[in-house]
Amino acid sequence: MPHLQEVWEKNKARGLRVFAVEGDGLTALENFAFAGENKYTFPIVTASESSLASWDIKTMPNTFVVNAEGLLVFKGSEGWDGIVEKELARRPYTGLNKDKVEKDCEKAAAAFGKGDYVKAAELAKAVVEGKPSEAAVADAQMIIEACAAMEQKLRAAADLAKGEKRYVDCLEALDRLASGFKGTESGAKAEAEAKELRKDKDVKKEMGAWQALRQALESNKKLKKAEKVKALRGVQKSQEGTEAGAKAKELATAIEGSKYFR
Repeated sequence: MPHLQEVWEKNKARGLRVFAVEGDGLTALENFAFAGENKYTFPIVTASESSLASWDIKTMPNTFVVNAEGLLVFKGSEGWDGIVEKELARRPYTGLNKDKVEKDCEKAAAAFGKGDYVKAAELAKAVVEGKPSEAAVADAQMIIEACAAMEQKLRAAADLAKGEKRYVDCLEALDRLASGFKGTESGAKAEAEAKELRKDKDVKKEMGAWQALRQALESNKKLKKAEKVKALRGVQKSQEGTEAGAKAKELATAIEGSKYFR
């Protein structure tokens, strides 16, 4: 799993999506603590609490790679990372659901892949207006639609994260929106919103609380069960009234009754 984390950190900005399935009978809260102690940031699915509960986790291949077309291109244990690199290399335009575009659209596609969605849309619109060929116009329209979809996606992600007080995720989405759509109304709005959030005392408190919980979990890796619980109770008390404080309480209770943590 450390190597999975390494590959995830290296390639997530290139469009890689990763999740791990835990099949040893842990609860979701135990998995949260396990991930925190090991500094794993990729999603972990708790098999016993999901639709994957019937999977034969013990004997099935431990790694599957599905490419951008939705095709299974690898299943096994060794060599999956090389397949991931190969598939990512086939997708030079990160986030665009096409690995090749007409030559007239290559600059627009490249701008999209770099996250400059305003430039991508402008270049694509110029292709549509120039009408060099039907294929080029079709690719240009696809890029324009992809830019609009990305704008909606980032806005929705920011709003959802803000509503759930996941301010780190919210600010990440707002910053991408502000940068990628600089000079537009939505970009300016995102930039202003991010600036206000960073100044907000309640937001700072929540973000500080999550940082305290993250640090406590990382330190817990070397501690015995009773000490882990004590540390989490400390976060619960010091961060009372925050989402992270409430999560610390849940984690402490889960570890107290856990057979995994000793």
